[in-house]
Amino acid sequence: MKPLPLILTMTTVGIALGAGLWVYFNPIKQSADAPVQNPGSSLDNVTLTEFDSQGNLIWEIKATKANYSQDNLTAEIVTVSGKFYRAGKVLIEAKGKAGTVNQKERKITIDGDIKAKLLNENIQITADRMVWQADDDLLTATGNIQINQPDRQIALVGKSLKAVPSASRFTLEQSVKVTSAQPPILVETPSLTWEAPKGIVRIDVPFKATHKTEDLTLNAAKGVWQIPEQVLKLPQSVLIKAPKRDWQVTSRNLEWRIGQNLVNLTEPLEITSPSRGYTLTSQRGKVDFSSQLIQLQGDVKGASTNNQSMITADRATWNIPQQIVTAQGNVFYRQAQSQLDVRGDRAVADLATQKVEVFSQSGVESQLVLD
Repeated sequence: MKPLPLILTMTTVGIALGAGLWVYFNPIKQSADAPVQNPGSSLDNVTLTEFDSQGNLIWEIKATKANYSQDNLTAEIVTVSGKFYRAGKVLIEAKGKAGTVNQKERKITIDGDIKAKLLNENIQITADRMVWQADDDLLTATGNIQINQPDRQIALVGKSLKAVPSASRFTLEQSVKVTSAQPPILVETPSLTWEAPKGIVRIDVPFKATHKTEDLTLNAAKGVWQIPEQVLKLPQSVLIKAPKRDWQVTSRNLEWRIGQNLVNLTEPLEITSPSRGYTLTSQRGKVDFSSQLIQLQGDVKGASTNNQSMITADRATWNIPQQIVTAQGNVFYRQAQSQLDVRGDRAVADLATQKVEVFSQSGVESQLVLD
C-alpha cells in the first residue's frame, strides 16, 4: 500500500518539504504559492500526523526538531511526545528523548528515557527503546523495561518486550521478575506472557516463586498465575520449600490458593523433613498454612530414617507446630530395630517425644517409643 502523506504542523518557521508532504503553518493554512523545496529539510516544533486509508488517525507526534528525508520517507525527531491510535481511539501515549518516524513502514522508534502509557488498562511502561508498528498492532521494547499496573498493584521488569497493545497482551523475556503487592509474591523467570485484561500470567519455562512474608519458596516447570483470584496453578514438577518449618513438598500437580494460605495437591506427592529424617507420601493432599496442617489421603506411607520405622494408612494429618502425626484407616506400623509389627484403626505419633500410640476399636493396642 502506498503511504499516505505525512502531515506536519509547525509553530515556528521551518522549511517546507517536497512532493507527497503537506506543511501547515500556524494558523493552519496551505500556501498555493509555496516554492518547491529540497528533498531533505529541517523543521522546528513540529507535529507529525499519519492516517490510514479510511482516514483514521494512526499517530500524532510532537517534536522540538525534525530532519526529514523525502527519499526514504523518514524523519529523525528530537524530544518526542506522541499519541498512537487504533480504530480511531488513542491507544498509547509515549514520550522520549529522540526517535524516527518511518512513513513507508508506518513505524515509529523512540529512544532514551521512554515513558509510555496504555490507556485501555492503565498500564505504565518505561524502557530504553520502543518501536510501534501500526499496521501489525505490535509494540516492542528493549533495555531496562518496567511495567506497572497501579490498579492491581502489579509490577514487571525485564530486558525484552513484545506486546499487542489493543489486546493488552505482553510477552517479557530476559531476567523477568513479577511482583504483586497483595498478596506479596515475587516470581522470577526467563520469560512469561501477561494477559492484562484477565489478570493472567502464563509461564511455560521453569521458574521460582517466593511468598515474601511466609516461609515459602516454590520451583515449578511451568504455571499459570491468576492474579485476581490469587491462584497459582502448577501442572508439572513442583517443589515447595519451607526452610524454617523444616519440610518440603514435591508433586506433579499443585494448586496454590495464595489468598487462602492453602495448597491443594491432586497428584501423588512426597513430603520430607530433612533434619528430622521423616518422609511422607500419598496420592493427594492439602497444606493449610493458616492452621499449619498437612492432610494426606490415599495410600499414605511414612518412614523415619532415624529408627528404621514405617507406617501406612488410608489418610493422615501432620500438625506442624505440635509435631503430631495422626494416621487413620488400615494402620500398619513396623519398627525394624525392634522387629515389631502393629496393626490398628488409628495411630498418633508424637515426633517431639518419639512416641507412637496405635489404637484399635477396643482401645489402645500398643504404645511404642520410636528410638
